[in-house]
Amino acid sequence: MYTTLIRMLKPYTIAVIFLFLLIGSSSVYAQNCSSTLTVEKNRDTRSADEDGAHFWVVLTNTSSSTATYTLSTEFATEYCGNDTRRSSRPNVTLDVAFKESAQRAMSENTVTLKANATHRFLVQATAPQGTPYNVWSCIQVKATPQGCRNSSATALLKVFVPDPSEG
Repeated sequence: MYTTLIRMLKPYTIAVIFLFLLIGSSSVYAQNCSSTLTVEKNRDTRSADEDGAHFWVVLTNTSSSTATYTLSTEFATEYCGNDTRRSSRPNVTLDVAFKESAQRAMSENTVTLKANATHRFLVQATAPQGTPYNVWSCIQVKATPQGCRNSSATALLKVFVPDPSEG
């Protein structure tokens, strides 16, 4: 009777062990996707002069393991300007570049960070020729860990394109 009971439980035991392994690996997987993206000194609003607007951004891997992040941008259509410089025009799209420093571009827009490490990089937004003046651009910067598409860290950058003749 005892051996019959063990034979009956054996297939279920394997299923239960598999279920615990699956749950355990998914919680570890979720931990490996946490990160933050912040604008240095909270200076997320700038004017784009002839050299563009420059933002220092800090990416922090808050997970328990090394992660590689892909950096990207999206342009928001919602108004993100401030009360000092109002505009009734729609937001514009600017040229955006990720840089290691003011002179050195970032290769392939990827960053690999060990657990709890940070990386500081520059985001440069420039107005292409023909961009109207006295308008805003709202740029959402995203850092997406590879293998974790739904866990992007984001920061919103707000750029005002002034009329250079009003200097």
